[in-house]
Amino acid sequence: MPEALKVRSRAPQESLAEPVPASILVGDDEPAVREGCRRVLCRKGYRVETAAGGKEGLAKVRQDHFDLILIDIKMPDMDGVELLQAVRNLSPDTVCIIITGYATLELAVRTTKLGAYDFVTKPFTPNELLGGVERGLELRLLTLGARSLAEERDRQRHDNSTLQSRPRTIINCLADGVLVINREGQWVLFNPAILTLLSLKEAPRLGQPFDQYRPNPEMATLLAESLSSPDSQYSRVAREFSLDPEGKTVVMANVAAVRDENGQILGAVLVLRDITHLKELDRMKAQFIAMVAHELRAPLAAIKGYLDLILGDTVRDPAQIRHMLERCNQRGEALLALIQDLLEVSRLEAARTFRRIEQLPLADILQSALELVSPQARTRKVSITCELPAELPLLQADRE
Repeated sequence: MPEALKVRSRAPQESLAEPVPASILVGDDEPAVREGCRRVLCRKGYRVETAAGGKEGLAKVRQDHFDLILIDIKMPDMDGVELLQAVRNLSPDTVCIIITGYATLELAVRTTKLGAYDFVTKPFTPNELLGGVERGLELRLLTLGARSLAEERDRQRHDNSTLQSRPRTIINCLADGVLVINREGQWVLFNPAILTLLSLKEAPRLGQPFDQYRPNPEMATLLAESLSSPDSQYSRVAREFSLDPEGKTVVMANVAAVRDENGQILGAVLVLRDITHLKELDRMKAQFIAMVAHELRAPLAAIKGYLDLILGDTVRDPAQIRHMLERCNQRGEALLALIQDLLEVSRLEAARTFRRIEQLPLADILQSALELVSPQARTRKVSITCELPAELPLLQADRE
């Protein structure tokens, strides 16, 4: 006879627990039957408890879990049918085997309908008892395994459903407008951003024709071309245009046809990105470049003009030549200052400027500033006098 069937522990750490012997309850009002069953089952390693009546057995079922219960059909305080019904209500996974000395077809049909697995007819041998018990426990293991597989399948279905719903959530969170239409030109999928870009106050109904919303002519042309393109290699078209006649909103439109595995067109996907701010930055950058070019051209033209006069021997007076060279030097210093300013702007854009804030004496800062402008002041015959109080506050600043 094989060893006792074992089940997984029902501890909280179920997945890590070691298998434990199956627990069995023997409910019979005959002491000899109870004790005989207990001894036979214990020798096979099962954990066995006994009950002398139906009420005692029901109380033990409420207190503990049993994998299998042997129920005598005839007991004085509660018959086996009542106990069977109560056990099935309390613990549907528990396998119930009826012990009876009065086996009839009517009783078999009745108890089977109530959930009994098998009958053991008195008198029975140890092998008959063990055979019924082992078959019942095998059934329980198969039932629990099937349930576990079903639960795992349900979890996978739920996970798949969640994964399928996430793309829609992602699309709804995109700042770019997304629109999907079928080959008939009807709305299939869209996100809130596309409604904002198209100035639609109400969301369209799925299946409604897209051209009912008077789309931008260029956008309508793009979608129509993507749906009618016969080229199976056609992938994506990008085009820049304005959504309004005034040109206030400029978008970059990416349109691609959606095809099945046979290359047949199913619909089209349109992605609109608002690039109005980028166009404004381009305009400002062009203005800035034009301004810088002008600021550079004027001093360079003056320097070149002076040098051409000197090199061409047009001017021979040493004093006048010196004056021209001084003007060239001044223009060169102005150019260096302009270039330094441009470098500072570049560092600001690249976030590479560092400031070392420290406490500096205000008198020292003023003195340094005076020393910087004194040469220019002397050339212009300007006299600068600095008179400072004895005590000046410290200044929080970057020395450079």
